[in-house]
Amino acid sequence: MRSIANGYFTGKVDFHLVYENNTIGYLLKALYNNFQNVEWYALFMISALLIAFFSNLYCILKYEDGMNIFILTLFNILLVYFLSRLQFSYASGFLAISAGISQYYGDRNKSTKLLIFSVFLMLLSSAVRFEMFLFTYFIFFAVFVFNFKKFWDYKIIYAGIILVLLLKLFHNYQYSGEKKWADYYDYNKARQSIVANSNIDYENRRNNEKLDISEQDITLLKQFIFTEKFDTKTMSEFSKENNKQMSISEIFKFCFTYTGAYFIAVTIFFIVSLILKNYRVTSFILLHFILIVATMRYVNNVQYRVLYPSLFGAVFFLLQPIKYNKRHFLFVINTLTISFFLLTALWDVNKTKTFALRTLNYIRSIERQLPKNKVYLVDTTSNMHVYSRLAFQKPMINTVFFGWITNLPTIREKYPSYNSNPYEMSEYPLLISAENYKKFSKYITNTEVYIIEDYKHIKFIKH
Repeated sequence: MRSIANGYFTGKVDFHLVYENNTIGYLLKALYNNFQNVEWYALFMISALLIAFFSNLYCILKYEDGMNIFILTLFNILLVYFLSRLQFSYASGFLAISAGISQYYGDRNKSTKLLIFSVFLMLLSSAVRFEMFLFTYFIFFAVFVFNFKKFWDYKIIYAGIILVLLLKLFHNYQYSGEKKWADYYDYNKARQSIVANSNIDYENRRNNEKLDISEQDITLLKQFIFTEKFDTKTMSEFSKENNKQMSISEIFKFCFTYTGAYFIAVTIFFIVSLILKNYRVTSFILLHFILIVATMRYVNNVQYRVLYPSLFGAVFFLLQPIKYNKRHFLFVINTLTISFFLLTALWDVNKTKTFALRTLNYIRSIERQLPKNKVYLVDTTSNMHVYSRLAFQKPMINTVFFGWITNLPTIREKYPSYNSNPYEMSEYPLLISAENYKKFSKYITNTEVYIIEDYKHIKFIKH
């Protein structure tokens, strides 16, 4: 996302950020064009998380008292941990949770200003990633804020929902207004219906033959490489015909496999909420599970990055009602528990930093071994060898990436012979991991191939 915004992929700053609303793209484009040496995208993501943090902190300091201020502030500090994992889905999720927290306090304390500010948080969350906003905000609003008896008292929030929808409509209109972007929007939606769907049966031979999809097409598809055979129509039909519903047991097995720690934590807090008779939290967790099951059964995978903001919000509302002035043992237990997680977070941040810097050294070593003044194609699962996750670092070589930016119009325009399959762009050098080369060498037509055997050694092959 950063590399689209700052123009790394095409040499031209662009406001089309695919998953993020174009209003954010316009802002970043103006900033990049006027102040080119500043990495605005990273600063924007940092700002989004800090806005969520200080919004929660304001509510705590303004409306809580006694030991509750200490416990909730201590817990809120855990949010800062995600500054070490800057990612737009996390930012959207935490902003949505902060919107719910602001509305909870604003409604209870009749604060119109806080409710209006919560609308800003809603808009920002939905602009950063609309799907993440939907997945998090509405359950929190329904469980912790909404009351049928006060249905008409939520006019400001209803206005916020309308503004969110208008913002989304504006984004869609921007894409539909230009054919190349409208085509990409449909293409990316079809692509995501396959790669984000755990229900896809890739081995449905009858349907694959019907769509004229070869074994090579399927083999590469499993590695997120889309041959030209997979146009928008074919992908839509493929995901529709090859979709098989998962059973509830399979869904929980899948979720536990990929996010085991999260589901253990949610289960623990579900039991604790029953013990403390906090039935709102109990209801939230039940609704949360129902949403996960429905999403995975009928649509696609749960975006795991949104699970942790939801967990943060659930625990916040589990801790908030406790009167610690009267229950000192809970104050001690929660202080020790949160402090433990803070220390764990600091340890993990340090570990992540060490790993990121080591990875960057590997990348720089690889870059130094490559000939200059070339544009390298990098297949989807090899890009980790040449692209740093650090917020303010940029690649030192020119590359074209594939995956969810496959067929991005600005990339197609820059490279007239562009092919959605990097192995078919024979005139461009291919940069690929040794593992991928071993698996896919028979499909590779590139004249020059640079194989990353390890960070100290790159093997050059002339096909």
